[in-house]
Amino acid sequence: TRTPALASSCRATCRTGTKTQGKGASSDYKKRIYIIVGVIGGIFLLLLLLTTCFICHKKYRGLSPPVEGSTTPPSKEPSEPKLRAHHPKRYTYSEVERMTKTFAHRMGQGSHGDVYRGNLRDARQITVKVLKNCKGGDKDFVKEVESIGAISHNNVAPLLGFCLQGPTRALIYEYMPNGSLESYALSSDDSVEENYSLWLYWEKLFDIAVGVARGLDYLHGDDGANGMNISIKPRNILLDHELCPKISDVGVANLCETSTRGARERDGYDAPEVVSRRFGPVTSKSDVYSYGVMVLEMVRAKRHVKVGADTTSKYFAQWLYEHLDEFCNSVSDVNGDTRELVRKMIIVGLWCSQTAPASRPSMSGVVEMLEGSSAELELPRRIP
Repeated sequence: TRTPALASSCRATCRTGTKTQGKGASSDYKKRIYIIVGVIGGIFLLLLLLTTCFICHKKYRGLSPPVEGSTTPPSKEPSEPKLRAHHPKRYTYSEVERMTKTFAHRMGQGSHGDVYRGNLRDARQITVKVLKNCKGGDKDFVKEVESIGAISHNNVAPLLGFCLQGPTRALIYEYMPNGSLESYALSSDDSVEENYSLWLYWEKLFDIAVGVARGLDYLHGDDGANGMNISIKPRNILLDHELCPKISDVGVANLCETSTRGARERDGYDAPEVVSRRFGPVTSKSDVYSYGVMVLEMVRAKRHVKVGADTTSKYFAQWLYEHLDEFCNSVSDVNGDTRELVRKMIIVGLWCSQTAPASRPSMSGVVEMLEGSSAELELPRRIP
């Protein structure tokens, strides 16, 4: 039997031991909580750091890489806006049929094929050019298409895809909602004159001339000739929704045979050496000539100038030598700055349309002339 004193002592000892054990357990629990919170916080900070690095890397990789061979310093504003290069996608004939709803809407026809309107699966509008009289084998066609697809410039119509199945060969381009330059600036339809929304201001015509010049300068490359067949005519200059010019049909002539009839259908935009080899070989200067005639035609059509019985650009160019100041001063609906743009377009057009190829500037020189001061420009020697 325990005495009351001994029982009281045992109860005191038990309470002291229990209290000591409770304090130790609470301290260990807090330490574990701190460790867990620290580990979770460290993991969160590590994930945050990795996410930040990934976003910065993706943003850097998303920047357009410099074009190989470009001599324009990155710090300077580029004179020829470039786009990211892409590879044209290959489509089957059944896919082309679906895009065009079995070729239901034909937009036009040319010497190298018919053009149809269509839509991709993502609802983007496209134009499909079904080629005819193609030359070479399938490998040659694919190689040429890859060359065309490698072109990436803001003023050149990009090739989105192609079709090569059996006898069918087609090229697929982005649809340009504003049509061609021919329908805007060179139409003689009276209904166009009444619809002022279809008329282009002198400033916009000048911007179009500069854009086409930049596109040609890019296509010609540093050596002035890249083997790419370029057809510079108003109907081959397409305008997007912002009226930005896009050179179309680049390299298409390299894919198709040129018929005798096509040679007879050459117009005033072709350089003399294109019509007759006695003027020399066809070079990049031939494109310069076509560009010059197009610019002069834009100016003439804008003012509805008629030079006697013959209203071709050749006679208009000769007329301008004697009436340049008169013509510029007649532009009474614009201010002095705009008249300087008109004068610059005329002088550049006259330089480019010289009969002798050696007398024509390069397209890089044309871009410099258009972007420089008109006060520094002089008329070339008069065309005989």
